[in-house]
Amino acid sequence: MLSLRRALHGARGLKRVRPAEVFQLVNARHERASTVLTSNKGFEEWGAVLGDEVMAAALIDRLLHHCHIVNIRGNSYRMRQHQELRRSMQRQSDADRDANPATTS
Repeated sequence: MLSLRRALHGARGLKRVRPAEVFQLVNARHERASTVLTSNKGFEEWGAVLGDEVMAAALIDRLLHHCHIVNIRGNSYRMRQHQELRRSMQRQSDADRDANPATTS
């Protein structure tokens, strides 16, 4: 049985994704088990991402059959946390600068 980890090995470098293995995995789970999949790419981009338009179309067909799509827009939680950390660090820097003004000659 294929594992998602193996099928998507190196998912950060999407050029290494093996479309046939991803399809086999989704096909094996089709109508047998729930599958949660996240992507920051629209379906129209999957052919280019996977490097195989036909396999991408077949994969999308399987995924969309009996599915629920949750489309989330806006910053991710990681980006939001990063921005909050940056603001906090900036406030601390500003407070330090105000408490210890630099002397100029």
